[in-house]
Amino acid sequence: MRKCISIGNSDTISVSPFATTIYYVREENGICGSNCISHTIIIIGSVSGPGTVTAYPNPVCSTQASSISLTGTLSIGGEWLWYSGSCGTGGTLIGTGYVNSFTVYPTIATTYYVRQDSSGYHSGCGAVLINVNTLSVQATSLTTTPATICQGASVVLGITGGTAGTGASWKWYTGSCGGSLIATGISTVQYPTVTTTYFVRAEGSCNSTLCSTNTVTVNILSVNPTSVSALPSTICTGDMTTLNVNGGSLGTGAVWKWYTGSCNGTNIGTGTTFSVSPSVNTTFYLRAEGSCNTASCFNTAVTVNTLSVAPAQLHQLLQ
Repeated sequence: MRKCISIGNSDTISVSPFATTIYYVREENGICGSNCISHTIIIIGSVSGPGTVTAYPNPVCSTQASSISLTGTLSIGGEWLWYSGSCGTGGTLIGTGYVNSFTVYPTIATTYYVRQDSSGYHSGCGAVLINVNTLSVQATSLTTTPATICQGASVVLGITGGTAGTGASWKWYTGSCGGSLIATGISTVQYPTVTTTYFVRAEGSCNSTLCSTNTVTVNILSVNPTSVSALPSTICTGDMTTLNVNGGSLGTGAVWKWYTGSCNGTNIGTGTTFSVSPSVNTTFYLRAEGSCNTASCFNTAVTVNTLSVAPAQLHQLLQ
């Protein structure tokens, strides 16, 4: 008969067997004692940890799935316990299973933990950090400063609201959203020569936002005429002649203005043509005047021939 070995003499005792072991307990008092009561602890083998824990893809975009994988092996009757926050007590159990992978959908950078549970025994924990790239948010508006310019002037384009996500940048276009790329950044200076609509959106590896848009109105400049003329250029006293603009063009809101004396002299009228009846030789001046620019001054001369007057004596004899 195997001799029993005493391992303790209290009401409770902690043991850590390395093999299946039968434990006995009895009350002893001198030569008297109770019968033994036995209890068998079966060792099913060590509980292995999860091994190497990885996640793919990592990082992910917000709400994108990532699959966590491990290389460990389950014991008979074991299962994997998946946690967030911390491993085991204090953590949040998010899943259990018998396969070596688990799918998660993190919205912020999160560390996930996994350990094996087998008949109440737990292995050590493995962990993996999954980083999360943020999505871009569309700009509230595209700003233009100023909203109306003259040809040759600059306009500052900017954005209000919105955010560029991880690794994203603001991109500016003309023509359409995603059309001709003209700049990158939160603002840009442009020199449009015609009224132009601009588009901006945030573009990155996770997403591209919808475009915000705005239009810059460009007022055109007046162009000098090639010449001005009077038809006819020689008249008799009392006759009319027509002043004409040859070539050139009016800018936004501009008019042709006619003067005598000089281009800063006396304004006598407006238009591409203007009829006059000067009584003496006169030089007429013209220029285009508008909100954006005043063109150069051009002029034309009208010669006025005087009428003959009958002699006074002959006039009396004829009467």
